[in-house]
Order: sequence, then structure tokens, then C-alpha cells
Amino acid sequence: MNASTTAEEFKLKPIPAILFLNNKGGVAKTTDSSLTAENLCLIKGKRVLLIDFDGQMNLTMYWVGVEHNEEGELMTPQHPDYDPDDEWDQENLTPQSNICDIFYGRKVLPHSTFLGPDDPDDITSPRVDIIAGSREGMRDILQNLNVNGLIDKGTGQVLETTNAGKLISQLGKFCSNPALSEQYDVIIIDSGPTETPLFGAAIQASTHIISPYKPEEFSVMGTSTLINSIRKARLNRIGREEDINFMGLLPCLVDLGRDGSHEETIQQVSDEFGKDHFPQGLMITNTTAISSRQKKTSKKPDSVFSLPPSHKVRKRCDPVFQYIHDEVFA
Repeated sequence: MNASTTAEEFKLKPIPAILFLNNKGGVAKTTDSSLTAENLCLIKGKRVLLIDFDGQMNLTMYWVGVEHNEEGELMTPQHPDYDPDDEWDQENLTPQSNICDIFYGRKVLPHSTFLGPDDPDDITSPRVDIIAGSREGMRDILQNLNVNGLIDKGTGQVLETTNAGKLISQLGKFCSNPALSEQYDVIIIDSGPTETPLFGAAIQASTHIISPYKPEEFSVMGTSTLINSIRKARLNRIGREEDINFMGLLPCLVDLGRDGSHEETIQQVSDEFGKDHFPQGLMITNTTAISSRQKKTSKKPDSVFSLPPSHKVRKRCDPVFQYIHDEVFA
């Protein structure tokens, strides 16, 4: 599958893009991205495209695995559909196809995952695909971006179409491509915590933003700055036209009953940010039923949503993801 387009395809309608965003690490952005994808696929019957836009590559690691170079650094896995003998593939793709390729004008190949039909040509059934991330690719973009544009490492030439402003717009243009609606119903973006031009690109690419936070003092520091960044992006859209729906701050990794401090912090954050907080009682708790599943990469993991609806973890999760579904697909 590739994201090439034709004039006929552009008559289609862009699909929503949910961004999990926080300027702090370790607040469950990747976990929430994965759980949302599982819920929308398994419970709501949606075709989900995940985008790993975090240099840590945790989302890629979870869904399709990663490779390592000789120094032990994480590397994007080679895409199984890339054909080194095919002229079109050579001209338009890279063997380790990843989201950073779009900033150099290349096409991308999503990976199939363990959630999806057995027939790779079935584009109508519920599934989760992922466009892999690249630690090296994101690092190179930030190191090689100058006031004139992005330097292509292969040629040493400046790509004039990728000055800082246009760089930010690239992901938005990709995500708002109506051709994607033939294969997917929704995009989910897992973004890194560092505020860079790529951080801004993720905001501009989204139609809906959720900001997970751990209910502890350090985690909520800088929240006002984050919300202001989102508000500024709403006033100056780059790359796509739809408004941004900031769905709110979502409490995650919540330890219920642990001296009551988490519940107290959630109440304080909710009081301070009001409508910019998820509705009262919606949270992702810190349970092994979630964390153990999110760590498995060697075999097809069990989903939280394969648990019975009466299970206490499902009873906590279901209202959160029902709310997300209703906000996105209302």
C-alpha cells in the first residue's frame, strides 16, 4: 500500500487524525495510542493507520518490532513489500520506509500488524496498520534543517520545498490526503515530547488532540504552555484546513487508592483547566492488565478489549474510549 494520489482520489473526504501529545515523556502517550487503535479496530470496526512520530520508536517496537545497527541503536525495520529490483520502488521508496520519508518527497509503505485480515489486499475490513518511525530520520531532519530548507543527505542539496514553515506543513498535507479514506477511517499519531518543528508538525497534522498526563506535580508542569501552543495552531493552520478539537487532558498511569494523592491531583488539574480536561471519572489506571500487554512484541499480544466487558479493567477503559470515539466520529 502506498499513499500516492490521483485527481479522482482527491474527490474523497479527509479522515480524522488523533494526536497524543505532551511535552513530557513517560505519561503513556504510546500506550494510549495503542489502546485507542485496538479499541477502534476491535470494538468499533474501524480501519486504523498509526503513525510513529516519536524518535523513541516505542510504537513501532510494539506493533512490528525494530532492528538494531552495529552500535545497538534502534533502526526502522525493512519493509517486507519493498522490492530492490523494482524501478518504481527504487525511485519512490526507501527499504526502511518510515514517516520521515515524506519530508523528502518520498512515498511511504504502511506495515500490516497482528490486527487485520489475512488477505493483504483486503482494504475494507477492520485493521491496524502502522507507518514506522525512525530515530535516525528524525535526528537527521532536525540536524540538517536550516533557514533555507532541509538538506538531502544523499545529494547534499537543499530541498527548497522544505524550509521550516513548509516542513511543518508536510505531515498535515499527508494526513489530510483524501486518498487515505479508501483504506482507512482514522489516523492516530504518537508524538515525541520535545518541542521542535516536528512537534509543531504533529499539532498541525491533527484534527483531534489528547494530552495524557500522570497525576503528579512534575507531569503537569508546563501544561498551560502546551495548551497555548495548541490554541495558536488553531488560529494559524498550516498543512490542513480543519479545526483542531482539543479533547482535553487525560489522567493516565493512575494509582487509585495510593494515599489518595493521584485522585487529589486529578481534581486539582480538572478544577484549574475546566473544559480542557477529560470529563470527571475518565482515566487510564496503572494496571498490569494494560502494562504487560503493551510490552509484548515477540508474538501477537492479547488486547485489553478481548477481556470480558465485566472485567474491572474493561469497565475502566470502555468509557474513556467510547468518549474518544464519539468525539471523533460524532
